[in-house]
Amino acid sequence: MHIDESSLEGTLGVLDKIIRVELGLTEDNIKKHGIILCAGDQLSKLLLDKVSAARQDDSDLVENVGRYTKGQDGVFHMKMAGDQMTTNEHWGQPNSKTLWSLWKVNTLLGRKVMVAGWKAKSLPPF
Repeated sequence: MHIDESSLEGTLGVLDKIIRVELGLTEDNIKKHGIILCAGDQLSKLLLDKVSAARQDDSDLVENVGRYTKGQDGVFHMKMAGDQMTTNEHWGQPNSKTLWSLWKVNTLLGRKVMVAGWKAKSLPPF
């Protein structure tokens, strides 16, 4: 689809294109089907919430998207959040006092500090 979904109008356009045009769902079909899960990133969920709030007074079910849609984190974003959680738990914070922190273990063993990501000035020597 060549629709810019980064705005409220674009989000409504995408929902309309998928639900009415491609799937051909009517109000009765939506009532029979139930909730439609819309997986995406945080911006997609935010826009879906805003569209739902903006259209909450519409009496037409198809226009009132908040009555039949539910936002859900996409699988990729859940994996990234899980990776970040695991890294924070096992690597720890700088100068951490927790015994299981890899940061603490590397400091006790006298290993070079590993810096990566946005704060790295150069690539690690390994």
